[in-house]
Parts: sequence; structure tokens; C-alpha cells
Amino acid sequence: MSIYEICAIIGVFVWVVIGWYIIMCFRHLASVMQNSQEIVQKINTETMDRVHRHLEHTESILEQVDKDTVPAVNQIANHVAHTMDATKEMVDSWSNAYQFPKLILKRLSNKMPFLSRLFSKL
Repeated sequence: MSIYEICAIIGVFVWVVIGWYIIMCFRHLASVMQNSQEIVQKINTETMDRVHRHLEHTESILEQVDKDTVPAVNQIANHVAHTMDATKEMVDSWSNAYQFPKLILKRLSNKMPFLSRLFSKL
């Protein structure tokens, strides 16, 4: 065998090794990409599940707040309505031109009896 034949055999062997190494690199890259996609998909699924659970929990909290708050707000509204009715009645009774002086005179005459005799003559 001549030196050229030995160099040719070594060259072919080197090219086979380089080709095999390139093929193995591409296989590894494909495997890494597939694993990356699976990991990303798993993370997305887990994240969406967690977000969904948190949303459900938030909704349940809001429903509970509604259950607790609505009766309290209704109770406050009822108290405000009763207070407004009582205030209206008081304003109506005090704004009546006949009742206002009569009420004042009655209170004054209860505290000062001599005024009742004076007011009875009026």
C-alpha cells in the first residue's frame, strides 16, 4: 500500500467520524428541542391550572363577600331609610306653622306655669 492509499483510508475514516459526529449533534439538538417543547407545554399547562385555581378561589371569595356584604348593605339601607322617614316626620311636624309655636308654647308653659296663664288669654 502506498502512502496515498493510507491517506485516503484515513481521510475517509475522518470524514465518517465527522459525519457521525454531525449526525449525533443534530439528533441531540432535536432531542433537546423536543424536551424543551414538552417542558414549555408542561409549564404552560401547570401555569394555566394554577391560574384557573386562583381564579376559582378568587371567585369563591367574591361570592362569600357578596353573601356577607349584601345583607349588611341592605341592613344599612333599611336603617338609612328608617332614619330618613323619621327625619321627614320630624321635619313635617316641626315645619307645620301651627304645631311649631304650639309645641314651643307648651314646653315653655310646662317649665314656667305663669306663662300658661298668659298664653291662655291669647
